[in-house]
Amino acid sequence: MNKRYLSIILCLAVILSMASVSFAAVNLAESSGTKIIIEGKQVKLAGSPLIADGKYLLVTTDFVNKLGVANDSKGMVWDKDRKGLTISKGTTKIYLKADSKKATVNKKSVTMSVAPVVYKSKLYIPAEFTAVNLGMKFSWDTKSKTVQISKAAVKNDVTDMQAKAANAMKSIERYKMTMDMAMAVEVEGEKITTNTKMNLACDMKNKIAVGSMEMAMPIAGLDNSMKYEYCLTEKAAYMKIPMMGWQKTDGAGFQSGDADLYNLSSYSSFDGLKLASGTNANEIVLKGNVNLNALLGEQLQGLGTEEYKLDNTYYEVALDKKTFLTKRVYIKTGGVIGSGDESTKFTLEIKVAFSDYNGNFKVTLPADLKQ
Repeated sequence: MNKRYLSIILCLAVILSMASVSFAAVNLAESSGTKIIIEGKQVKLAGSPLIADGKYLLVTTDFVNKLGVANDSKGMVWDKDRKGLTISKGTTKIYLKADSKKATVNKKSVTMSVAPVVYKSKLYIPAEFTAVNLGMKFSWDTKSKTVQISKAAVKNDVTDMQAKAANAMKSIERYKMTMDMAMAVEVEGEKITTNTKMNLACDMKNKIAVGSMEMAMPIAGLDNSMKYEYCLTEKAAYMKIPMMGWQKTDGAGFQSGDADLYNLSSYSSFDGLKLASGTNANEIVLKGNVNLNALLGEQLQGLGTEEYKLDNTYYEVALDKKTFLTKRVYIKTGGVIGSGDESTKFTLEIKVAFSDYNGNFKVTLPADLKQ
């Protein structure tokens, strides 16, 4: 046999044997009927998708370009000698190597479930691993052979704090709170200021709260301070008025919205919050301008107000660093209640402090309260 042909055959034998060794560890197959959908649009990539041990692998360049990686030396760097690839996007840097499950993401070593492979002279990389580490959401449907890739919901420190604060409240049955509220209302050109102090012991499980309330409404230089016992049941609010006893008020009963307002349960309402520095090392502080129309609206409607419009609301909350339970809240807002000739401008400032979460106390309705 001609030595030249013999050399070619030997080279092919070596290449094929190396390929068989590379693929021996995985069950590799082409999946030509697979649909790749990125950000809601079906895309066509060079080369058929591969399935290796149940995981999709896609041709590198086309795939990562569709995920927003630049097709230049800043986005992808191929190390031919080591068969290694560095993918960069924003602050994320991923290093992969053909035939190796070991990878690094931002210099941290990780192990992939399947290794990248060179197939038909093209490097195929694990689709899910790459997409997720580039901040995308990955899903696949085996029956319809469809891969879906989309932008993952942005998760930042604030939303993480919100989730932890809301989750912490799920285990709370009792707590105590104090509230100082200053409200200024313009009525027929006259400004009336009301200062309210409230102390409440709340039972979340049985939906009752009892305490006291002191209101000061100076008019014409006179001190019109009034003190009341105060009570909330699931369906109504009551005040104990001197000489009159317990009276049902226009206020709503014990509402979940009360807890939502102070414990960050309604995520969308707190979109404007940012992490801020605090003076207490044991606290996490969030502050910013937020939209509390929905949550404060429940309180206003509970007072019989059908129409209202709030200005931007400044909100500040301090969470316990260990438990993520709310310790303090400060709210400053304003707006208009009512409409037309009956509209009233107002400003509102609220300071709330929480204590004795699941403390050793009971909340019971007053014996002389008749519902």
